[in-house]
Amino acid sequence: MKWIIGADGGGTKTSISAKNLDTGELREATGGGVNYNFIGVDAAAENFIDTVAKLNIPQDDEIIAIAIGDPATDDINFNDATNAFVEKLSVLNTKVHIKSDAFMALYGLTKGDAGVLMISGTGAMGIAIDRAGEIFIAGGWGQATQDEGSGYYIAVNGIQAALNYYDGVTCETTLLQSFKKHFGIETPRDFINLYYNNNLSKDLASFAKEVAVCAENGDQFAIGILDNAAFYLIGYTASLIDKIGCEDCIVGIYGSVLLNNNYIQNKFITDIKNKYPKCQIKIPDVSPEMAALEYAENCLL
Repeated sequence: MKWIIGADGGGTKTSISAKNLDTGELREATGGGVNYNFIGVDAAAENFIDTVAKLNIPQDDEIIAIAIGDPATDDINFNDATNAFVEKLSVLNTKVHIKSDAFMALYGLTKGDAGVLMISGTGAMGIAIDRAGEIFIAGGWGQATQDEGSGYYIAVNGIQAALNYYDGVTCETTLLQSFKKHFGIETPRDFINLYYNNNLSKDLASFAKEVAVCAENGDQFAIGILDNAAFYLIGYTASLIDKIGCEDCIVGIYGSVLLNNNYIQNKFITDIKNKYPKCQIKIPDVSPEMAALEYAENCLL
């Protein structure tokens, strides 16, 4: 029996799907994260190999292809550690195809045809593929630039607005009270110790939800922050549509900000449709691991 595997890699969790090409049987498993930028190549490879083992594929069967949506690589600027990671997976005795997790999500949407995917969750980036198969990326610069358009961006700017009001620099905003409640502090100065003693930088993005609530209640600072976030997401997407030269392409939206923040989602859809009326805006309906599985099968053709 021959099998293919598709994987959605993550920082703390990896989800994989396997397909028996002879019978059509599907199997699934989850395991530890594979972001080798954070946990190292050895630990990432060990986690992945352990997750594959959970599929309980018979020893006499053959895995003929694996495709991984990798959170630690970039489809344009390849990560040297990726080669080391793939080398560690050689014990699986099969061809391993590595693409970014963003690419796999896009592939699940367009099946390799021209299209754009805009992602905004904790981070934000856009990825596109043209009719010739060339890949383009916008955004995704990480926390060094506040990851404009992301949940992190919204949260940090919300915190800044709260502290500016506390310092008397700007006028009143409900973000201050939400900030204190969200982080469980009595006064804003308590945030300093909380942040540095608890490695809080990874958790800041959670405050984006509170910024959204303040915006829903009419806080002008919060509304302005959401407007700015939408500005970047719309700009990234328009840039990518222009680069692939396909105004009637599929435009996918993905990630907690674009899917759960109605204000940003509505503004994004309205602006993109006004500028590119022929485009089709969709939410991916294929899980990332199933998209990777489809990519693995396509690599066999």
